Amino acid sequence: MPVFTPEKALMWMKKTPALMRVTLNGVSQARATDNRDGEDGWNVLEIICHLNDYEQIFMDRLRVMLDQEFPTFHAYDPNALVVENQYGAQQFDRVVTSWISRRAAHVRMLEALTPEQWERRGIHPSFGEMSVLDEAINAVLHDVNHLEQIARVLGIP
Repeated sequence: MPVFTPEKALMWMKKTPALMRVTLNGVSQARATDNRDGEDGWNVLEIICHLNDYEQIFMDRLRVMLDQEFPTFHAYDPNALVVENQYGAQQFDRVVTSWISRRAAHVRMLEALTPEQWERRGIHPSFGEMSVLDEAINAVLHDVNHLEQIARVLGIP
């Protein structure tokens, strides 16, 4: 039996919003912008904005993999998105709600796939060839990376 399956990817994708809610419980707009991850790092608001933008990017990549044969994904500069999408001017609670909503939509899209669709592939600008399953697992690992970063910025041991 494979280690990574669509069922496991979906299970993990459904869990990270709960972990995010617990991690962000009681965090205000002020606290979300107080501390940074190092001198040039992001604050919690910027991290959540990044997760929100990338949730949309993951869904867009899924759509293109389903619509085209071996599409090449657009490359994004995360630091450019901070400026383009004015992360510093965003409302923390609204961005968290948006990310949770986007994640739920992403999960619904994946739940509707056939086994063959989970195997469809595209070309990631950094990682090369990826399947729908690979991209879903990448989304979960992306969550975990940034959840740890948020905990560090908030000083959660």
